[in-house]
Amino acid sequence: MGVLDQVLAVTPTHTTIKVVNDGIPLTGSVPPELLREYFRDLHGDDSGVVQSYASVRRRVLDQILVEAAAKAGAEVRTNFAVRELVRDGDRVVGIRGRTADGQTVEERARIVIGADGRNSFVARTLDLPKYDERPKCTFAYWSYFSGFDLGPAQLHRRGRLASAVVPTNFEQNMVLVWGPSEWSREFRRDVPGNFQRALDFVAPRSARRSAPRGPARSGSTARWTRPASSGRCTGPAGCSSATRSASRTSARPWA
Repeated sequence: MGVLDQVLAVTPTHTTIKVVNDGIPLTGSVPPELLREYFRDLHGDDSGVVQSYASVRRRVLDQILVEAAAKAGAEVRTNFAVRELVRDGDRVVGIRGRTADGQTVEERARIVIGADGRNSFVARTLDLPKYDERPKCTFAYWSYFSGFDLGPAQLHRRGRLASAVVPTNFEQNMVLVWGPSEWSREFRRDVPGNFQRALDFVAPRSARRSAPRGPARSGSTARWTRPASSGRCTGPAGCSSATRSASRTSARPWA
C-alpha cells in the first residue's frame, strides 16, 4: 500500500540484533540473501525484502492503513461492530452491525471479505475448515515500558525461558517473556510477579530497567500485562527440540 515510509518515520528501525543464549552474547544481522531465501521458501516471493526491522504498534499501523485506504477512495467506518453475516442461500451477501451510537446498519455487497484476523468472526460463523495447524508449544506475555534505551532488539534465553526487548513507538520498549506451554497455568497464578521473576532469571539487566516503580505511569503503560498468547512453532516438525528443552533444565524462577 506504499505506507512503509510513514511507518518508518515514527518507528525505530535497526539492522543488528543482540542474542544472549545461556549467558553467551552474539550481535549481528541477517544477511540479505538469507532473508530472501527464507521469504522464497515461506511465501514464494522475495520482492521488497529489506534487512532492517521495526516493531510497530498496532494502533500506529492501523491508523496509517486506515488513512491510506480512505485516501485511495475507500469508505472507512470506525467503531463499527459486525454482529451478523447476511446470507442468500449458501452465499454471504452482506453484513449487519452496530455503530458506536447503537444504530443497527445492514450493508450488502457482491463480495464480503473476512479480513478479521486469526480469531476471525467470519470464519467461526461460517465454520470454515482450519489448515496448517501446528502444536501449541509456548505461552507469552508482553507489555510496554519507557524510560530506558537498550539500543537494537535483544533476545535472551536461559533454560526453557526466553525474553525479548524491542524498541517501538512512543519512546517505549516492548518487553516480552515466553516459555513452554506446560508452565502456562502456573505462570498465570501471579502474572505481574512471575513476569518480573522470569525477566530477573533470563535477562537481569532488562528486568532492572522494566521493574514497576510505583504507579503504572512511572515506568510502564497503564495496562502493562497483556493476556497470554499461545504461540505456534514455525518449523515443519512442530515444537522444535530447542523449544522443548534445549538445556534440559526445568527450573522455574517463580517456583
